[in-house]
Amino acid sequence: MGIQTGFWIDHRKAVIMAVTDQGEAFQQIISEVEKQLRRSGASPLKGSF
Repeated sequence: MGIQTGFWIDHRKAVIMAVTDQGEAFQQIISEVEKQLRRSGASPLKGSF
C-alpha cells in the first residue's frame, strides 16, 4: 500500500496524518507566532495606489 499522507495548515496549527501498512500516525504542531493586527486604511483594491 505504501504511505498515504495528509496535511492541514493554517496560521494557528499544522495537522499531519500518515496511514501506513502498520497503522495510522497523527501529529499536531501548534504555532506560537503572535496574531498580526489588521491594518486599516486604503488598500490596492479601494485606494489610490
